[in-house]
Amino acid sequence: MFAGPSVVDILAGQRSSGATLVLLPSGYVEAGDVETLRAIVDAANEISGDDVALPLYLSTSWLRPEHEQFLLAVIALSSHPVLVSFGSSTNPLDSKRKLAIYRRLVTGSGAFSWRTDLAGLDALAHGALGTAIGTGPGLRRFTPPKDKGKARRPDDPTPYVLNPGHMHWMKTGAMREELYVGAPAPTCGCRECGGQRIDRFTESQAAAASRHNHAIIDEYAQSLLSAAPSERPSLWRSMAQDALVAHEATSAVVGRPWNAPNDVSTFAGD
Repeated sequence: MFAGPSVVDILAGQRSSGATLVLLPSGYVEAGDVETLRAIVDAANEISGDDVALPLYLSTSWLRPEHEQFLLAVIALSSHPVLVSFGSSTNPLDSKRKLAIYRRLVTGSGAFSWRTDLAGLDALAHGALGTAIGTGPGLRRFTPPKDKGKARRPDDPTPYVLNPGHMHWMKTGAMREELYVGAPAPTCGCRECGGQRIDRFTESQAAAASRHNHAIIDEYAQSLLSAAPSERPSLWRSMAQDALVAHEATSAVVGRPWNAPNDVSTFAGD
């Protein structure tokens, strides 16, 4: 038997690889397991270092009103920056209630919105410290240890792409087969696409699709950050409302209904 690496060794390995922020090892915490969550924060506080951050991998079921005040309190106990991520086999922020609690949690605790979807931009617009939005499904959430991730089109190997102006993630195979059937897909002017069609990415072009996704997310983020903090909530709401209008316009062009994602409708209605 060989002993596993110590926390000190894990952090040293990250630093030697060039990391400017090192992440403490942390486990998945089921909803309501307050003792484990407290123990993780207490153990992290024993580790020193200005470059250390504590990731919390939490069940999506923590996003209930009865848990909100405890989460705010336990995050406040951490001596390190906290990166909050919620796990589910599908979308962990799949309701208006969860989105509202998530926003209050990350803005009220000073935690970093991590491994999330466009809810990270919503949090950023409302005062969150920062956000890390994944360019692919596995980086926008994590799957709990005992679960298996679920995809809408598991047999479609094409990459997910963020449709510019629509705030809508969609596989390019689905774009070609379900959406842009009788009409050409729009072009994208981001730094990756340079005016090429949005549905062009194939299975072998996942890296390019990720660069496109990063470029679109960055455009949204820079628009928000260029505004005064007091103006960001209304600007974000306006951006989401524009995405709803874009869905209506696309529906008219392709001749079939295409609804905006539920989270975008929520952002637009605040």
